[in-house]
Amino acid sequence: MTKNTIYGEILYVGFIAEKGRVFNQIRKHSYRKLLKKHVDLWQRVILRMMDSAYTEEDEQLIYDFIDFCQTHKEIGKFYCPPSKSLAEIKQRIHLGMSQSDNNKEDMIILSFMNELVLELIALLKPKIMINRDKVHLTIRALHNLPKFFLLGSETFIYQISNVGVNFQDTIVYSIGNMDESMKKKYVKIYNELIEP
Repeated sequence: MTKNTIYGEILYVGFIAEKGRVFNQIRKHSYRKLLKKHVDLWQRVILRMMDSAYTEEDEQLIYDFIDFCQTHKEIGKFYCPPSKSLAEIKQRIHLGMSQSDNNKEDMIILSFMNELVLELIALLKPKIMINRDKVHLTIRALHNLPKFFLLGSETFIYQISNVGVNFQDTIVYSIGNMDESMKKKYVKIYNELIEP
């Protein structure tokens, strides 16, 4: 199992969790603070996915991911369904993770996710006025992108069924979740990559 498949699954679960919470919770200072930490974790995961090699940085990231889930139970509950413990999830990750051989399509999806996460980081910077709609749309645009890395009929850690998506559909789904201003920014770049 390549590390990008495992990291893709972690991102997918995280994006789905926040997509469901962000719209109603973003006004709360405590939630924004936690979301910023969660987004920082996502960025670290994406950067490790861009590096094909499996290194000590991956080991550290998995340790930090488990620690994050234990420290922040309101997020950890999404990553740790009732049927699994964090120890079991950690063991599955360590047993299954190996280096990844990124191809051109992998790098395009990873760059797209990274751009959206950087946009999310910028949106979360204001201390008072946060654009709730834009934050929600950005997470919606992100949430299907990791599915490109999920292979087979069932995912490795969480046994989520039938989630893998091909390259073209991945980009189309992401753009379909954007408002007009986001589409102006991303469609020109990414639509050209999927047109025959």
